[in-house]
Amino acid sequence: MAIVKNIRALKGAAVLADRTGASPSLDLKKFNLIYGFNGSGKSTLSRILASLEHGKLQAGLPEACSFEIELADGLRYSSQANLTGLEERVRVFNKDFIAANLRWETGQASPVFYMGVDQTDSAAKIKPIEDALPTAQAVAEGERNVAEEREKAFAEFKKLVARNVSGRLRQPSRYEAPQFIADIEKLGPADTDKLNNAELDAATATCARSNPPAKVMAVGIPVSGFLNTIDSALNWLRRPSAALWWKT
Repeated sequence: MAIVKNIRALKGAAVLADRTGASPSLDLKKFNLIYGFNGSGKSTLSRILASLEHGKLQAGLPEACSFEIELADGLRYSSQANLTGLEERVRVFNKDFIAANLRWETGQASPVFYMGVDQTDSAAKIKPIEDALPTAQAVAEGERNVAEEREKAFAEFKKLVARNVSGRLRQPSRYEAPQFIADIEKLGPADTDKLNNAELDAATATCARSNPPAKVMAVGIPVSGFLNTIDSALNWLRRPSAALWWKT
């Protein structure tokens, strides 16, 4: 696979010196270290190479910039004629890539995957998952909406039940949903909680009473009769036949 060998022509690339076909070849290798101070043209050079990745001139390049890149096999790619053909072979990680994919101000990052020839099986496995993802996301969104609607309905149910209980209790203070849920959690369910309409109306009527129930009069028992009853019981207990029924 041919590599970039030379920037054969270059013009209008800001601080980078112009080059022509008569300029000495850069004789680039498989690995090249290019360094310099800020403003020395490193970003401009990376945008020239990124133009091969995207098949078009990059927006960050000077407006009048033109260039021609030569590969080791002799093929040439010119900004004036043709930049397409290397989109699947060139990858440039510069500050433009960071700005496009790592949005620090929003705390987000776009996923970036680059597959090699030996990873085609993995790519084949990813493809059906990617195809199924929109449907799965739509299903998840639908289930999330259903859950939210059910939460709203349950919250409204709790309010209605608490309002109904409050009306039957006739209490001066309000009885609301949080207190209703707290009572349910504290007392727990029981069979005695189920009242028929008559029992519920009777309980409601009791709660509605504004005066206490009438006093129950004491039952009068004559003292003389009470003493005679005790004396008769003692006489019975003294009988021999009563010994089988009690122990002292």
